[in-house]
Amino acid sequence: ASASASAANGDGAGGGGVGGQVPPGAARTSNAIEPLLDVEAPSSSGRSALSAARSGEKQAAAGQIRELKFALAQLHDELASARRALDEVASLQSDNLLLREERDTLMQGHAQALEEVAALQRALQVQRQETSQVTRRAESLELEISRVSADRDILAGNLASAVSQAVAMGQQRDAAVARMLVAQHMQQEAEKEAKALGEKVVTLETQLQAATGTQAALQQQLEEQRAHSAALMQKMEELRAQSAAREDQLVSEADEQARKLAVTERVLWSRVQVATAAAKGQAPEGVQVAFTNTNRYWVPSPLLYDFTKALASREVALTAAAGFLGMTVRHLGEQDFSVSTRWESLPSWEAWSCSPSALRQHNLPPGIMQYVPRKGEGFPESYIPFRDMNDAVNAKY
Repeated sequence: ASASASAANGDGAGGGGVGGQVPPGAARTSNAIEPLLDVEAPSSSGRSALSAARSGEKQAAAGQIRELKFALAQLHDELASARRALDEVASLQSDNLLLREERDTLMQGHAQALEEVAALQRALQVQRQETSQVTRRAESLELEISRVSADRDILAGNLASAVSQAVAMGQQRDAAVARMLVAQHMQQEAEKEAKALGEKVVTLETQLQAATGTQAALQQQLEEQRAHSAALMQKMEELRAQSAAREDQLVSEADEQARKLAVTERVLWSRVQVATAAAKGQAPEGVQVAFTNTNRYWVPSPLLYDFTKALASREVALTAAAGFLGMTVRHLGEQDFSVSTRWESLPSWEAWSCSPSALRQHNLPPGIMQYVPRKGEGFPESYIPFRDMNDAVNAKY
């Protein structure tokens, strides 16, 4: 009868465990009582004590089972939190793709601006080629110079439009940088959540290690959770490294574009101001003209057309020179002309005058002669003969 009671009690305790198994603590207690079943049946008071001991063991086993179920529920909650963190990481990757598309749009806008500037230069070249149709009469040349001055005013308006477009591109770049900072802040928040998740995983590991009689299936789930958390942390580190590298690249590209736009805007604005002031016969406002080189030429009437073509070609080459602000051609009377070029500094003029492009552009048609520069006018041409050989050459500096 005692053996039957012991078997019945053991089945009842095992039925309350996870998966129908007896908790390790309860199994050890039953094994300790089994030798007592082979002896003679105790008195009624002894049986009561034995029943009370078995009832306490059952309650202890039931408590351990409840703790294991509670730990399993917490583990499921942590897995759901990890999945939500992965969804947020996917959202961050989508934001990075949007930023990359916006960067490409900015680059396309910048390329379009460069194409417009090139188109303006080609239009300028076409307009200057039209001046080749001037007549050989001095009066017609003066009318053509007036028309070219009007065309320069139109070009100044086009250049001002290009500057406005460059400013708009700079504003778009600032907006892209602001969106990039927002994405970085979101990434930092995701890293904080991942760190908190890691701390929770560590706490869960401590609780599981402290719990006695942990099942093999629960241990396997814990290992999978650890591996999943480690993979998640590694993925977060990779995303953070990629985001940091991308951020550095975008900031570097934005700074370079801003620098180029600022230089282009400053040069275009200076040339427009100088050209406008020269057309009105006034000094330019807001632009420092540090050096002006003036040369006077004697041009025979049959060479007026070739002289005009040579000056137009020279001005096209000068537009690519650093520090060049503008060129003015004046008819001094009869067969005399003056050509003045304005520069930001004397070293800028010297750098251009010594370049291969300048040496090629200095060759005016044979038969054209130059006058000796007056004091303060500038430097003479290198390959043009002097008309007044009796005058000494007086350089400006």
